[in-house]
Amino acid sequence: MNIFRILKALMKKNKPQLKADYWKRIIEDELLTPIVILNENKKQFLRLAESFNSKEVDKEVFYFARRNYISFMSLAIRRMVDTNSRSHSLLNLLKDLKENHSAIQRSWFLKQYPGAKGESLYECFFGGGESISQVEIQSDIEELVQYTRAIKDRADRWEAHWDKKRTKLKQNPTFDDLHRAVEVIIKIYTKYYYLLTQSAISID
Repeated sequence: MNIFRILKALMKKNKPQLKADYWKRIIEDELLTPIVILNENKKQFLRLAESFNSKEVDKEVFYFARRNYISFMSLAIRRMVDTNSRSHSLLNLLKDLKENHSAIQRSWFLKQYPGAKGESLYECFFGGGESISQVEIQSDIEELVQYTRAIKDRADRWEAHWDKKRTKLKQNPTFDDLHRAVEVIIKIYTKYYYLLTQSAISID
């Protein structure tokens, strides 16, 4: 048999594991630190706001911190939903998982999970089929896009680019919108971290 055919056959046979290894690297090495920073920044800003409200922080210092906080967080959230093919974003990870859902099967998950203690949670998160549910992944994609849309639109117009038209945003995001976006990102991230690493993670 031709050596190239042998290599092609081996790659096809090992594709599910190769995809799983790739996704695991993305979720651990590329996405974890930015998401932890998002959460830590949110907590630090809320503490600062409390200090400002109790008049422990100078007004100008707080306003300076607030302006920079909004810009940094808007861009950081925007990166999580970037659809550029070169971007390691949470949204791109979900889309890749949906497109290649057959690469992650229950049998693979349980084989990686000693004692198979996580099967009920697996079914709750990813469906009762042999491979992970595309419907469940699509639902997470829609939730992620929904709760980050206003933040991304603002970042596109004011942080990433200087909009020539200066048109008004359809929705001017609030701090509650920004913090809710962070919560949704963390919730979805921890769900797929569990899927790909067979271990829980707490980002708090």
